[in-house]
Amino acid sequence: MNHAHPAEQYDVFRPPPPPTGPEAKPYEREDNRPEAFAGFVETKDGKAFMYYASVAARTALKRGERRFSVLGYIHEYRALHRVKIDNTFAPWVADTLVGKHPELLSIIERRARKTAGAVV
Repeated sequence: MNHAHPAEQYDVFRPPPPPTGPEAKPYEREDNRPEAFAGFVETKDGKAFMYYASVAARTALKRGERRFSVLGYIHEYRALHRVKIDNTFAPWVADTLVGKHPELLSIIERRARKTAGAVV
């Protein structure tokens, strides 16, 4: 019987033995481009994501929360719905949400960028 702590059973430089998750699609340079985001929001998954992100952000505002993390929401949504949403979409999601719902500007942080993003 192995009495090692669960974290000690795995070499941090190797994945755990099977069963493991499916192989990820290789990352491509175009994945983090505005065009990739624009294409994503036109898909069924993208439309659903943007709708639910809007609902979640507006609900957070109504509850009096001081901050809504778009990146955090992307992580949650991706894990729950198993939809591929690139982390680099976060600024464009934030821009889109604030563009459609200006009241969200008070809880959605948008950092200064060299070039402004387009609202989809």
